[in-house]
Amino acid sequence: MAPKLQDYNKSKRIIVEEDIQIPQGSENIIIAKLDGNGLSTGIVEASERNDGLLIARSLVQMDNQIPVRIANISDKKIILKKSEVLGHCEPVQKIVKCEEVNQAQTNQARKM
Repeated sequence: MAPKLQDYNKSKRIIVEEDIQIPQGSENIIIAKLDGNGLSTGIVEASERNDGLLIARSLVQMDNQIPVRIANISDKKIILKKSEVLGHCEPVQKIVKCEEVNQAQTNQARKM
């Protein structure tokens, strides 16, 4: 059964594909998978963690596999287990250059 169009525009979970060790004080890019495909660009959003693992926000193509930048700022290694949820990927509706936003704000301020 083919997915419905509205299913492509939903948030997808970001899942670890295999057990990975992240050494203390290191930064890596790992390949994770989404729990479904999307047709659009998405933004990576981390789950709340308190173990010293940081997950960078980034724009990605919402394919089955996505790159995820992670940093271990703790003083011990962190083990990510297969099928662990790192966060979610939200579809992006529109990407706007900063200059466009600044110009729109300037124009709005002039009208006041």
